[in-house]
Amino acid sequence: MHKHFDETDSTNRWLRDHIADCTHGFLVDADFQTAGKGQATNKWESERGQNLLFSLLLEPTKIALREQFLLSELVSLAMVDTLKRHLGCDVRIKWPNDIYVGDSKLCGILIETIVQGGAMAKAIVGIGLNVNQTVFTSDAPNPVSMKNIVGKNFDKELILSDLHNAILNYYANFAPDTAAQVQQRYFAALYRNDGLHTYQLPDGTRFAAAIEQVEPTGHLVLRDADNRLRTFAFKEVQFVISE
Repeated sequence: MHKHFDETDSTNRWLRDHIADCTHGFLVDADFQTAGKGQATNKWESERGQNLLFSLLLEPTKIALREQFLLSELVSLAMVDTLKRHLGCDVRIKWPNDIYVGDSKLCGILIETIVQGGAMAKAIVGIGLNVNQTVFTSDAPNPVSMKNIVGKNFDKELILSDLHNAILNYYANFAPDTAAQVQQRYFAALYRNDGLHTYQLPDGTRFAAAIEQVEPTGHLVLRDADNRLRTFAFKEVQFVISE
């Protein structure tokens, strides 16, 4: 149920290649990834041995394909609640599933789904969590680590075990009739979930808006300063973290 590498190209790639031999809950982690990915074409910077880089196989058959964003919400909530306990501070979800403390990114989540027969049969949840690294040299705009926040080293194995158990427990306790409660909890944990903030379109246009809701499909609904509702898919709009 758990495989560790000192180094691999990508824990998501390894799990994808060995998915036929793995079952629900299988975890693979690495001290270093040579080709770790974030969302889209982004790379994930991580100093060797200092952070958590892991992938978890889930068989999320309780979640309908049309509502697959629920899986992202469950994983994000498990991360937030666990990290709050370890850090003792407010932890937020930046839509769709980055984990933030203040205006800085602590963790990234990348979920790959495998569909069979019109249903979500398997999902690979890839997570990069900044734990003990204190200096970041890539052009990522706003990274932060658990050590940066609290000023002490953390036991990575303990954090990994807690996160693994939390994600599995959140899914085990999920029932389709609780979807609305999950969505409410996700909204309550969102970064910048009240008031007007600045957003930017791919063409560089900026506008002020407040988050109205996140639809079950995962689309972000913003209410702009002119009281218009505007709906966006991932990568169609971005937060302006600092002016």
